[in-house]
Formats: sequence, C-alpha cells, structure tokens
Amino acid sequence: MECKIRIQPGMVEIPEGNPFANDLLDRKTPIEALTNVISNIEGPCVMAVDAPWGMGKTTFIRMWERYLRNQGFPVASFNAWETDYFADPFSALSSELLEELQGSEEKLSGGKEDSKPAVNLEKLKKAIQSVPKKILPVLIRGLSDAAGASLPGAVVAQVVGAYITGDTNDQQNTRKALERFRNTLSETASALAKETGQHPLVVIIDELDRCRPSYAIELLEIAKHFFSVDHIVFVLAINHAELSHSIRAVYGEKFNAENYLERFFDIDFKLPETDKEKFIRLNFQAMKLDQYFQRAADNSVDVDFPAVAKVFSAFFTKADISLRKIAQAMRRLGLVIAALPGDQPLLGWASAIALIVRTIDFELYEKFIRREADDREVIDSILDRPSLAAVRNKHAGNIFEAVIIVAYANLRTNEELQAGMSLYETYQRWADLDPKVSFNNEKGRERAPIILKMVKSLEEGVVSSGGSNFSDAIKRIELFSDDLAQEDAPQN
Repeated sequence: MECKIRIQPGMVEIPEGNPFANDLLDRKTPIEALTNVISNIEGPCVMAVDAPWGMGKTTFIRMWERYLRNQGFPVASFNAWETDYFADPFSALSSELLEELQGSEEKLSGGKEDSKPAVNLEKLKKAIQSVPKKILPVLIRGLSDAAGASLPGAVVAQVVGAYITGDTNDQQNTRKALERFRNTLSETASALAKETGQHPLVVIIDELDRCRPSYAIELLEIAKHFFSVDHIVFVLAINHAELSHSIRAVYGEKFNAENYLERFFDIDFKLPETDKEKFIRLNFQAMKLDQYFQRAADNSVDVDFPAVAKVFSAFFTKADISLRKIAQAMRRLGLVIAALPGDQPLLGWASAIALIVRTIDFELYEKFIRREADDREVIDSILDRPSLAAVRNKHAGNIFEAVIIVAYANLRTNEELQAGMSLYETYQRWADLDPKVSFNNEKGRERAPIILKMVKSLEEGVVSSGGSNFSDAIKRIELFSDDLAQEDAPQN
C-alpha cells in the first residue's frame, strides 16, 4: 500500500463531539479544572490564560471553547487581532456578544417562533447603540486614572464630568447611556444564566498581545469597566511579557506595566509546560513520517528513522524553542522528504541536523551555508548553550557533530578545506595521540574515535548515494521559503 506523508495543517482539528480527540498536550485536565472554577464564580471575573507565543494558547482556548459549549455554557469567541483595524473596540466586542446571544436564544427556544425569549436582545441593542462611541477613548483614559476595579455610578459621574467636554445635558446623557448599557447587560446576563443552569456567559478574547498597543489597552479597559457584570466571565489569552511591552509603548518605558495589568485580572492562569518529547513523537506519528521511512527501509534505502527522530527530539526538548517553531521544523522535514523521488535517499540525517541548527540559531545557519562559519563554530555555538550542555556527551550530540563535520566538507572546495584545519582533522590527531595537537577536553578526546567512525559511515552513505547529501538537504529545505530569513527569524 502506498504511504503518503501528512503535512499537519496550522490549526489542530477539534471535533465537536470530542474536543480532546487530537489533544497532543494533555489539555483536558486543566480545561476541566478551569471550567469548574468559572462554574462556581458568582460575580464578574476577568481571567488571563498566559503563555509565550507559540506555546499552544490558541489551541488550548479553542478546545476549552468547544468543551464549554458542550457543557451548556454560552460562549462568545473574539479574536482581537482580526478586529484591531476597527477604530472602536467597543462596537467590535458588542457585535460578537450580540451574535452569540442571538445563537443562544435560538438554541433555548428550540427554533419555536412563538416561544418566549429568554433575553431581551432588542433592549440590549438599543442600549449599545445609545453609548456615544466618539467619546469612548477619552472616557477610557479617565476611567483608567479614576477606577481600579468595576464601574460604579459615582465613578461614571465623576469621570464624565472631568473628562467629557460640553454642556451639562451632554454629560448627563453620556452618564445615563453608560449606566443604561451596564444595567441592561446585567439583566441580559442574569436572564441567560437562569436559562442555562446558572452558567455564566464566557467571553473569550484571543491574540490581544498581537494588536496595536492602543487598541489592546482600549479593549482591556472596555472589558473591565463596561462589560464587568455578574454572570459574565472574560477569558483573555495573552503573552504577559508582550502585552507589557504594548502598554509601555503607549505610556512610556518607565511605566509599571505589570502593576497596571494586575488590576485587570482576577485570575492569572499560567498554561502548564508542555511535554515536548510527547508532542514531537505524536506529531511524527500524525504526519506518518515513521511509516514513510519504514517504506524506504523496505525498499533497501539506507535510513534509520527512529534514530533520526530521537536526535530531533533530544535537541528540541532541551532547547528553549516554542512548540510553533518545533512544528514548523517538523513540517519542513516532511516537505523535504515528500519532495524527493521514490528511489532517492531521504536525506534524513542531513535534513534533521540542518533543521536543528536553522531553528535554534537561524543566523548561525545562514553563516554556515554561506561558508562563513566552520564546523567547530557551529558545534560549539549550539552545544555550549546551557540548555543543551547535557546533549553534548550523549549519542545525539555525537551524531550532531558527525553530521556537521561531513556537512562542512560537503559545502567547501578542496582549496578551502586545505586552508585550515577542520574539526575532523583535530579528532583524527586526538585519536592518534598526536603530541603536536593540544587539547583541554578529556571527554572530547574520548569521543574522537566514536565521532570519526560516525563520520566515516556518513561519508560512505553520501558516496553510495551518488549525491552531495547536506547540499541537497539545504536546497530542499529552502525550496519552501520565499525569503530565507522571513519565517523563522527571531521575533523577540
């Protein structure tokens, strides 16, 4: 039977009936725990789900949203980044809220036109429309200074009077419009909770830290001050560090962004650290790379996928690399292999090691393939990192060194090789106990015969395949990049 590689889509599929069917990161337990928390909260709540970029926040949020809906919770899902071209985040958030309430109303009525509505959507729409949108940015800045929590009527009156210019009637109308909106929203949320077994309305906001700084701040202020009523829980997926940068971009580098954020979040949930080894193993299986390599082995193509996968995993589980970048590297490996003719060696070792360097240190990778860095520099730059120090004296570290040594020779002309001593020559002299070569690394000297044997095996594989292994791997890897540095260049 023909075996094909499956290149995973960017978004994990979350089946409606079983949101955890494709869960590779054991998200079920924290999702069930958080659901219990919000089920037992009486008053308003704003929760942060905090994790660095690329660590699976969006997938976590999508799974939680599906689980909440399955448990009967009304949920309004809102991608802040997709709406930050709006001048008015209040209208964008209100629109999403009304759409969810409309859907919840239809479910509660069972499609019966003559059934009595659980919530008065028309009243809420009118209350939303009555809020003067043009004065909101000014009012938000005033509320940020005057109120640290919710929005009591006294604070509304104080802020409207101090920050809204115009005659007394305008100020009174603005204050009354805001109070009417909050009262109506509170009535709507209470009525909905009564119809859904006292489940709060959960408003999920994702990608807030990717928005324009001013938009992100306004959305935070609006969620906390205008929408903070009983039976509504806000869940914001954020990268706390990046959101702090956004706040300082507006208020200045000396502004205490951490204290500013603390007053917004009643619960600050840190996304649990992921088992990267399991993530990599299951992704390889989902991509069917193990089956593809086995088919190649059955066809007498010299390849050892389990060993390749173990080395890939050994580096990425230790290195400080996001799940998103690991997944990108795995997809690239799949694309390299899928692009090769069936009778050609799969370039497994060369592709895997090249992708390890490319993902961990892109600038070093560029220097190496441009012949501006030698094998020793690449090996030391990667394996001297504190997070990877333990890998150096293991089998994965030996394989890494051997492949880089072969790649160094593969990428250079004979004249270039003769111009300086390669790490391979150093290892040869160490192994021969050459007194002319000094060394201060006893373990390195002990590894010399092992690495030399690996190098010889790899070189024989290159010769037998009739191709330049590492060069071919790099060409295939970069075949799928419009810009060499665009996708994986450092973001921070």
